[in-house]
Amino acid sequence: VDVTKDFELEGFAKAQNILRTPKFADAEFIMQRNTAQIEGKYYFLKEGMAFNRFSTGPLEEATFSFIGRAVYDSVYDIRDDYSSLSGRSEADLREAFIDFVLPPFTLRLGRQQVVWGETDNFRALDVINPLDLEWHWSRESWEDIRIPLWMARGIYDIGKIGPFEEAFVETIWIPTDFRRNRIELNPRRPWAFPGAGLAEVANSVVIDDELFDLDLEIRNRTPSKKLKNGQAGVRFKAIFGDIDFSFNYFYGFSSDLGVKVPANLN
Repeated sequence: VDVTKDFELEGFAKAQNILRTPKFADAEFIMQRNTAQIEGKYYFLKEGMAFNRFSTGPLEEATFSFIGRAVYDSVYDIRDDYSSLSGRSEADLREAFIDFVLPPFTLRLGRQQVVWGETDNFRALDVINPLDLEWHWSRESWEDIRIPLWMARGIYDIGKIGPFEEAFVETIWIPTDFRRNRIELNPRRPWAFPGAGLAEVANSVVIDDELFDLDLEIRNRTPSKKLKNGQAGVRFKAIFGDIDFSFNYFYGFSSDLGVKVPANLN
């Protein structure tokens, strides 16, 4: 089978250097990050034919996509005061998923990002994938610092319904893949969040110069990988006149530094 005409491959390599000048006094070299990324897509099913040989009936199209990324920040080797810190390096298959098209329904299975919010630089609804804020905080592109999750995503294209146009219903299901936001708290690192939180849960409080004990049971951990602890969401999106709107619902767990769960979530 000749797959060359059905395969797309692209990528890039870049280097990013950053100097920081506290109070415009001295310059600190805090980043020398080298990134290589490769992206590919294979159209193994087109126009109802898989691998150009087998008929798939109503299943019109299917593709396999992947994104791999390798990162090395040499500033941890260059600066003497960073020598005791582990370097910021990464070699990861960020995304790998299969898309199936069975009009008016499409299904995506695999490790992926799901973006519901459409406002630039504001994550009101973009809360499904956690963030890797060790990467220059949130000054990076959201696409680069979201942490992809293994999930299923389905879209049913409704089209025009009553006064609404371009309407569709989207559902997602994350069966067992829970990740926390990555936040660096070590103040010696260039992108740390000093004072982001206490290392331990407080067990007392002072009110009007009087000490009170807090009788709390807080479990700061990850939910166990069982289907009953899965996360899911649904949204309806359409255009009404000149108004582009959506109704969204997502059930999940906090992806901050930890997740507080009840005792029966085992």
